[in-house]
Amino acid sequence: MASDDGSMRILVAGGARVDAGKTTFTTGLLDRLGAVGFKPRAGNDYWFDHDDYRRAVEAGRLYGKDAKRLADASTGTFAPEDLNPVHRLWRPSPGPGTGLVGAAHRQFVLDRVGESFVVNARTHVPKSAREHLPLDDAPTVSSVEELNEVTRRLHLPMLDGFADRIRRVETETEAGAAVVESYGDVAVPIRDLSFDAVAVVEPGRMRAYEPAT
Repeated sequence: MASDDGSMRILVAGGARVDAGKTTFTTGLLDRLGAVGFKPRAGNDYWFDHDDYRRAVEAGRLYGKDAKRLADASTGTFAPEDLNPVHRLWRPSPGPGTGLVGAAHRQFVLDRVGESFVVNARTHVPKSAREHLPLDDAPTVSSVEELNEVTRRLHLPMLDGFADRIRRVETETEAGAAVVESYGDVAVPIRDLSFDAVAVVEPGRMRAYEPAT
């Protein structure tokens, strides 16, 4: 079965919010199908993923290990940012309560949106990020309302444009399919993109669904 534009497109979602095994499953699927993998939204933690953070930031970049694994496993030559347009950096938040976007015990620090950045004015941005990333002119947000406005202005157009890139995967590469990996508990990580099959993954188990179900 193929999507409305003639290509095959598979969505990989997790049966658990984190550590479901989505990326491990996706990289195997990419090898099996000769496909290109996409992770429209991703994130990592300044503390728990510090080695990955430093490796990227010291090169003037921001991406996570999942996007790098997808780039390495995909048919064709890609940088992690080619396959992951929106990446969020978190850091632990001590004490009770939630951060700006409602995540318990962690704070949103900054987003990479394409080649641009959005900074949380209410948390400490690591010195290394200030030194290596172009943050001086980046928009800052200090409330949920401001973040929502920036999301409408930057994030959503970026993801909408990225959907077109996923649709063109067969004409731009030699890949036989596109595999799109979800993020956290976001079931569908990008709008207005049809899929031919959905794989829901958790440790030791995979369930396949028709997209309508």
